[in-house]
Formats: sequence, structure tokens, C-alpha cells
Amino acid sequence: ELRDQSLHLFAVASHCGWRDVIRISSNSSLRNDISNPQNIPILKKAKSNDVLSLLELHWARKDVVKRTLRAGEQFELSDFDDIYFCFNNNCGGVYGSWDELKQSVDDFRMRVEAYIDSSPLASDLWTNQFWETTGGRLAGLKCAGCGSQFFNGLEVSFRLDNLSRDGKLPAFIGESGSLES
Repeated sequence: ELRDQSLHLFAVASHCGWRDVIRISSNSSLRNDISNPQNIPILKKAKSNDVLSLLELHWARKDVVKRTLRAGEQFELSDFDDIYFCFNNNCGGVYGSWDELKQSVDDFRMRVEAYIDSSPLASDLWTNQFWETTGGRLAGLKCAGCGSQFFNGLEVSFRLDNLSRDGKLPAFIGESGSLES
């Protein structure tokens, strides 16, 4: 039962000084938002340095995933006489007026970042279905000039996969520059 409750396992392991179990449970904890107030009583049972390391892991993971997400945006905002246009980074084609796209972009970013905050493991970001359902209007928006997508979810998935494979996507305590005793 403790395996399904990674924070409880983390707290017990921290209290007992089981470093290998702390490491494994830190990865499992990435499935949840540990900053939820209901987790405070559980985290209070762990050693403070271990809790700080766990928080640092979660923050580092979210930061890397969010930066990688922004790298999938295939557009640039430009201003011409106080009229903002959204240009394709690949060919310079115009996607449209920023006023038309701003709300869609903001909604998309908000949905994806809320997902990452609720589940720093962010395993759904590797699926095409996630991008299709979360992208809303942006999912199908393509440049009239070259046909490239406004947001390239497959590229983000590829980058995340490479970061994970190369050990650059924090997954355990100690991989994010964490305090490790």
C-alpha cells in the first residue's frame, strides 16, 4: 500500500534514513502536486533537508519541462505600428493578428502549465493525444506559407525524450542539484 502513496513512503524513508528508498519515492512523488496543503502533515514527518530536496526536484523538473514546452512554440510576436502579428519562426509567414490568437495561446499555456504543476512527471506530454486535446484551436493551426504547425507537440515530446534519455530531465533527488546528505 505504501508504494501507491509515495509521499508516505518518502516520509517513512526519510525518518529512517533509507537513502535508496528516498530516491525511488522521490521519483514516484512526481506523479502528484506535493505543494497541496493536504500533504503538509505527511511532509512534516520527513527530515527538513529531505523535504527541501524533494521540493527542489519538483521545481527543477517543472522548470525544465516548461522551458522545453516554450521551445515548441513556432511563432514570434512582432509589432508594426502598434499592431501585433504572429510570425512563423521557420519561414516568416504570418499566422495572424496577435489579438486573434492571444486568448488561444494564453489558454493553451495555462492548461499545459496547470497539468505540469499538478503532475511534474508530465508523462502525458509524450503523447500526441495530449497535444491534440490540450491545444484547442492551436492544435490544428498551420502556417499558410510552409504548412508548419503553430505549436509542435511532437517536437516537444522528442526534446523531452532526449532530455530524459540524456539524464537532463530531473527525475530523482540528487539530479537537480538537490541537497543530498
